Amino acid sequence: MTGPLAGILGGPAPPAPPRRSDLGRNLLTTLGLALILGLEYAWQCVVTVCIALWGTLLAFVISVPLGLLCARNLSPHPVVYFAARRTMDVLRAVNEFVFALMFVTAVGLGPFAGMLALGIHTGGVLGKLLSETIEGIDPGQAEAVLPLGHDPLLQGRGGGDGHSVDRRHGDVHRRDLLPHPAGGDLARRAR
Repeated sequence: MTGPLAGILGGPAPPAPPRRSDLGRNLLTTLGLALILGLEYAWQCVVTVCIALWGTLLAFVISVPLGLLCARNLSPHPVVYFAARRTMDVLRAVNEFVFALMFVTAVGLGPFAGMLALGIHTGGVLGKLLSETIEGIDPGQAEAVLPLGHDPLLQGRGGGDGHSVDRRHGDVHRRDLLPHPAGGDLARRAR
């Protein structure tokens, strides 16, 4: 060989450039994928907790009016009582999954449909519990606080509320903690 390239082509071949090992490349890929999937999993856990919290808030908003209207001793009219009771029965009878399918059709696939399904079904259940608690209040107990100076609209605070709390929570006596309208609290006056 002669010419300007003879020295380059006629000499020994240059060494190959160093290759990164496949192990290092695979390890970095695996760690990157695990990080991405871990972040996605953590985000889905946050979304699930948000569905539960917002569903519970929606259930509370639904259950309080329904529970008050479904209590026989607070309902303004028998027709209102009947309509509210049947509405609550339907909300409790339909499963959350069926509500979820209906809401997926209405609002699309996503957490909003699940939140609506959980909130509506749970609203019926909590409304039933609230109405049963209110119906369990002894009317004599609510009337007994009227001579003490309680406003008739707020007589449940001193009379009925304590009874319903006692029924659900054992020995908790909320009546003893409420202030008396004339000053002082009932517990101090009783002693």
